[in-house]
Amino acid sequence: MINSMNKLLKKYNEVVQERFYKTMLKTHTGKKLTYGEFDKKVNSLAAYLNKQFSNKIIPVLSNDNLDYLITMIACWKINKVYMPINFNTPSKRIKNTLSRINTKTILIRNYSEKLEQIKQIPFDFSEIPCESFKQSSISEIAYILSTSGTTGNPKMAQVSFENLYWLLKTMNKTIPFREDDTFIISTPPQFDVSFHENLSFIFGKGILQFITPGTAIQQFKRLKNILVDDDITHIALSPTSLKTILSMTKEKIKVSKLKNIVLAGEALPVNLVNQLMELLPKTRILNCYGPTESTIYATSYLIDTPVETDTVSIGRPLEGSKIKFYNSNGINSNKGEILIGGKGVSRGYFDNPKLTAEKFITYENTTYYKTGDLGFMKNGLIYYQGRKDRQVKINGIRIELEEIEQVIHKYLNEFTNFNVLKVNNNLVLFSDQKINFEALKKFMKLHLPAYMIPNHYIKVPEIRLTASNKLDIKYLKSEFTKKYSNITTNENASNKESIINNVISEILAEPFLDETTNLMLLPQMDSLTQIEIIVALEEQYQVDLPEDFIKKAQTIREIRKVLDSSITKNIAPHSTTLTISQKQNQYSNLKNIRDLNNFILKQGKSFYKDSYYLQKSYIVDNFKQVLEVKVTLPKNINNILKVEQVLYKVIEKNELLRTIINKDNKLNIFEPYEHKIPVVSSSLLHDLKENIVTDLKNVIYNKLLWEVYFDDVQNELHFFINHLITDQSSLGIIEKDIISVANGEILENRPSFSDFVKFINEHGSEDTLEKVFIQGFKSVTTDDFFTKVYDPEKKYFKVNTPYKKQFDNIVFGNYILSKLLCKSQNTGLFLDLQLLTYGNLIKKNSHLPSVIFILQSLLYIKLMKTNRCLKNRLARSIAIF
Repeated sequence: MINSMNKLLKKYNEVVQERFYKTMLKTHTGKKLTYGEFDKKVNSLAAYLNKQFSNKIIPVLSNDNLDYLITMIACWKINKVYMPINFNTPSKRIKNTLSRINTKTILIRNYSEKLEQIKQIPFDFSEIPCESFKQSSISEIAYILSTSGTTGNPKMAQVSFENLYWLLKTMNKTIPFREDDTFIISTPPQFDVSFHENLSFIFGKGILQFITPGTAIQQFKRLKNILVDDDITHIALSPTSLKTILSMTKEKIKVSKLKNIVLAGEALPVNLVNQLMELLPKTRILNCYGPTESTIYATSYLIDTPVETDTVSIGRPLEGSKIKFYNSNGINSNKGEILIGGKGVSRGYFDNPKLTAEKFITYENTTYYKTGDLGFMKNGLIYYQGRKDRQVKINGIRIELEEIEQVIHKYLNEFTNFNVLKVNNNLVLFSDQKINFEALKKFMKLHLPAYMIPNHYIKVPEIRLTASNKLDIKYLKSEFTKKYSNITTNENASNKESIINNVISEILAEPFLDETTNLMLLPQMDSLTQIEIIVALEEQYQVDLPEDFIKKAQTIREIRKVLDSSITKNIAPHSTTLTISQKQNQYSNLKNIRDLNNFILKQGKSFYKDSYYLQKSYIVDNFKQVLEVKVTLPKNINNILKVEQVLYKVIEKNELLRTIINKDNKLNIFEPYEHKIPVVSSSLLHDLKENIVTDLKNVIYNKLLWEVYFDDVQNELHFFINHLITDQSSLGIIEKDIISVANGEILENRPSFSDFVKFINEHGSEDTLEKVFIQGFKSVTTDDFFTKVYDPEKKYFKVNTPYKKQFDNIVFGNYILSKLLCKSQNTGLFLDLQLLTYGNLIKKNSHLPSVIFILQSLLYIKLMKTNRCLKNRLARSIAIF
């Protein structure tokens, strides 16, 4: 046998050397990696894994797709088998998977659940140069992928290097990937389509584009924007994902640069592909078919004309692939269960010879995989007809319904009669006895990934059978339709609230939400979560919603009313036409109220506290930014007196709203006061916004660094706050505080900003700083200047500052940092400031305040670890900057 592993890696190494200085990929942060830089990371991680893992199989768990690609090739370089694990997999299922491959060690990043008795190896991409690895032995298996299993245990398909080499080479002929092309990495690494996406560069010459990690909705939102705004030419999607993208982009997709779209994972609807062809007439559309066991794809069909048949063909076998059919008359070439043979057929299931023998058969000296899919041949083309067993696909992901039912059996009484079915792309649980569905879903979350948990439950009078004693699926589906297709107004309203509840509950990870619950007061409701909910509702109801939709309609009941009344357009305030002098006159009136607030504030008692280091550094570096937030008030808070009463209570609890900075950069903190709020129209506020922001940026001493305005028509408060006293998370806290007080709730006492500064000053000893810097600085090059301050043994810098004033020392410190940064860039080395739990690399063109922030984080993260409670509360309740 040819050493296929060496053959694939040889091809990889040739590509790396040939294109060493060419761009290979773009990360989600916009950074570009050349082939040489990528290979350096691969070699570094390979050396690290070689020391950490003794087992043949290396399981990987991360929320970043790039981690998986680097790990995959690193595994191959050290003769290991790569095994990606779904990031959303429950801890119990992960531990079960690890026990099946006989290991208690996993490579992991950012996983939140506990994995007890499992050794968790963090990712480490050291900058220490590593030599390329030489393969000392032949490893046949390239990777192992888990697929859903009927026994409750996932099937672990083993794909060989020979399989993968064939697939990549063949697909590059089918869908060429040239130097000016970009392939968007949109498939999770645990699904086989991702292997074609990620490894397309080996036989092609294009660039890979990665997406920022996040939830499914966040990913779709980012993918939508990238497709419209960037130069993406290649993408692979399931039909359901394509449908979602088209509903989000609509006509905007026409401006995309897409040359090739690969569709696979489930049956492709005729109307969907015809709609796509109309939107993108010059784009090549490829409908592909193939299970994991046959290495991603086995057939392909180029759709170049509108489809007029009832179903879309899955085409012809790829070069090197074979298709047969099996029915009661035996193996044939026309109709029955689809059998796949040829170069893509994998090496069976890991540690499961019985199932391998059952699913992989030999016919005419060729091994075929029994797919369980039904199909037929017509006019030289193959057509898919559904499943012969109970395996289904949801959003392109293959699921065995029996695996879900195995978990439900563990929870329910064994005499309960139930079934799980796929209905309208939903997983639905049917039973003839009442089930506590919310409690059951909590149980299933411990054993199944989210995509395998039914999202609907229906109690039926009976579980019927057909005349042939088979489950009456038609009857169950009619019960589903009956429940979710009511026609009376009240029933429709209840149904809509139920659907809205399901959408929002899933995003917030709340099992049940009352229809009158104020969503804005929930702890997990931040700005990104609001966007998630809005995008999900837009997809569900095919409407356009304003960005502040959740802020205005704060309960599920209010959301339904707005959706029912079709008030879905965000109408921006019409700006009045004001001259420059008119704007100045108008703003001078508002400044009078601001001056009055400063006067009222300073009538009270105050005390001085030292400001946070980063505040001083921002002042030194002339870093200016004003943050904004808009708060929609409840209907009962509808006049300025009530609004000011609410704000007084919030000011009382939030020290930053009564803090000013004096010219010595000390914080002067006053006692609570009654802040006066101007009442303005949206249009006037829109016209004067530039004046407000400019004033807050430039006048920072001995003045309040925030302003608020009340729009009595929209019943909204508009905040503008200088970044020197707050950050985005602190703004979110203020917003929730206002809504809480407006709803009659009492605010809890929290640590103040001065508590934070006091804690830092008490714990920030020179010894602590020294320890942190020893850990923080990894590798730097010194010259005559640096030899005086750099200790090569301890690997940290120690500089005696020549000034007495702290402000002057900050300037001196910035000078040292800038020199250090310039030196590291000139020599081609990078200053690596390694935080205690994760790494931040300061690369070329880093903004100096960012450098200072990371240095300070080294100290503060270290200190906060001594007081977990204080750390968590401060992070959510005080101004960080």
